Parts: sequence; C-alpha cells; structure tokens
Amino acid sequence: WLYRLQLVIEPEGIAYRSGWFKTERLGWEEIGRIHVFAEYLLVCLPDKKRSIGINYFYFRPRDMAGVIRAIVAHNPQVQLDGKAEKLLQRFGGMVDVG
Repeated sequence: WLYRLQLVIEPEGIAYRSGWFKTERLGWEEIGRIHVFAEYLLVCLPDKKRSIGINYFYFRPRDMAGVIRAIVAHNPQVQLDGKAEKLLQRFGGMVDVG
C-alpha cells in the first residue's frame, strides 16, 4: 500500500514519500526538470544537484501524465525530457512550457 501513496498533488506543490513513514513536500517553483524512466518520474530540483525519483510501479502512464500536467500548469518554466513530452501528447495534449 505504500507504493500507492508515493505522490500526492497538493495546492502548493507535490508531497512524496522519501521513506517508510516520512513525507516530503516540494513547492511548484522548486521543480526544475522532469525526466521519465520506465516506472519512475524523476523530478530534478533547480540547483541540478538533487533529484527525486518517484516510484510509479502501480500507476498508469495516464496518471503520470496528469502529474506532469499539474506541475507544468503551476510552473511553466519546468523543463521536460522527450518521454515526459510524449506522455503529455498522448494523454491530453501538449502543454506550452515556454
């Protein structure tokens, strides 16, 4: 059941699990880049020294696209990799990021 609680979209950003019982929060403006690797959504912070891998093992690609769309809607400056862009194109159209 922990896998299903890996990420939650909140009004001020995203909340994610960083351990068994620890939940971290990341504000919209703190997100710099998004990369998609298989079942992981990798959120890179603007300082480019830290990144957060969010496990999507039990999530569908449509769910991952919804999270990316929410991040882009709140932070149009975020950079997307090719896979993230393809997810947006496939599920709900491309969002103008720039």
